[in-house]
Amino acid sequence: MSGHHVPAKLPARAATAVALAAVVACSPLESEEARGVSYAKNVESCLCRSLEFQTDSYSGLTFAGMLERCNETVHAANPRRYPEDARAAPEIGALRCPTSVREWRETAR
Repeated sequence: MSGHHVPAKLPARAATAVALAAVVACSPLESEEARGVSYAKNVESCLCRSLEFQTDSYSGLTFAGMLERCNETVHAANPRRYPEDARAAPEIGALRCPTSVREWRETAR
């Protein structure tokens, strides 16, 4: 043993402080701006995955259709985090997955 003594029972104030610290650590407060950035990044990631899937298994789904599905998917994945009216609409040329965009465009021709 290290020689440190841990009291069997914490005083009420200390227990409350520990509980509050645990709650704050487990559920960080997120600003509206951070939530919006997170939402947009999740939609963009969904679009990139959708483009890759459509390149491998083309179904004729348009970019607008993928965008709509991705907004629905991101909302459904975390409805408490994102407001119902949140919407992201990145331009296809601005996505962080240019290879996936190029390959999908070639497939969709």
